[in-house]
Parts: sequence; structure tokens; C-alpha cells
Amino acid sequence: PLVSGAPEAQSDELAQKAQQALQALDDRRIDESITLYAELSQALPEIAALNMNLGMAHFLAGHNPIAADKLSEAVAADASLATGWLFLGASYMELGKPDQAVSALQEYVELKPKPTEGLQMLGDALIEVGHYGPAIERFEQLAIMTPGRPRTWYGLGRAYEGAAGRAFVTLDEVAPESGYWFSLIAA
Repeated sequence: PLVSGAPEAQSDELAQKAQQALQALDDRRIDESITLYAELSQALPEIAALNMNLGMAHFLAGHNPIAADKLSEAVAADASLATGWLFLGASYMELGKPDQAVSALQEYVELKPKPTEGLQMLGDALIEVGHYGPAIERFEQLAIMTPGRPRTWYGLGRAYEGAAGRAFVTLDEVAPESGYWFSLIAA
């Protein structure tokens, strides 16, 4: 049974509703899955995965503020929900909050270090917050794992470009009009 001590009929009904919600999500009947998962997470608030699925459905529907709230609640209740961290990071990126996305995506990558999509999203978020060194590390990791993926090389190029821009600004501050400065300007 889904809930210990619950009457058998209620347990069967909730299990059936959970199957319907999952099928609706798989079939991209997003509004239906939102309705079903909202009912399930209200009936079974102790099951964090239901709140995670509700958050994922809201993300797929483009309801990013709601998605971020539901996914935050889910991972706060169960930090082992890797998919919750991934979708939370994606929601934060959509909301223009890359600093919060970095935290969520780092949690995801710690739980699932191999999936390339999480590494890619983390690299992109790191670039957005100006952490070019860690972004370069993530993209180099991806380049080894997926050498034929153009998106990886594009991200690596963006990270190096950001690092180079920052290095030039620093050179301009500490040694303006030096030989190195003129050399870079000439190039």
C-alpha cells in the first residue's frame, strides 16, 4: 500500500491515480498530469517524488516559478532525487537565476556524474555567473565523454572566451599600455 494504515480501497485508488499521472506525463498530457500529481501530492505529502513529478510537469508546461517551488520542496524532503535537482536547475535557468541553478545542478552532478545533459547545463550556468574556470573543467570533461557533440565545443569556446576577456580586463587594470597590453591590442 502507498500509505501504511490506509484503507485498502484508498490505497488502490491512489496507486491507480499514480499510474494515470505517470502515463499522462509520459504521453505529454501535461495539464492532466499536473491535476493528478497535485491531488496525489496533497493526499500523500510524505512522498517527495510525487512533488518532484508535479514540479516536472509544471516545468514542461512552462510554469517555471511553480516548478521551482515544487522541486525545491521535493529535494528539501529527499536530497537523493537526482531528477528533481536537474529540473530545479533547469527551472532556475529559465527564471534567469543562474546562481541558484549552479547550486542545484552541482547537486545533480554529484548524484549523477555521467549524464552529459546535467554537465552541459552546469557548464552553461557557470558561464552565466562568470565562473569560467569551473565551466572550462566541466566542458573539458564533456569533450572527453562526447567529442562529437558541437554544443559541448561551443560551451567550451564560450568559457575560454569569458576567461580571456576577464584576463584582458585584469591586464588592463594592472599593466595598462605595457608590452603585453599592446601585443594583445595588436592581435
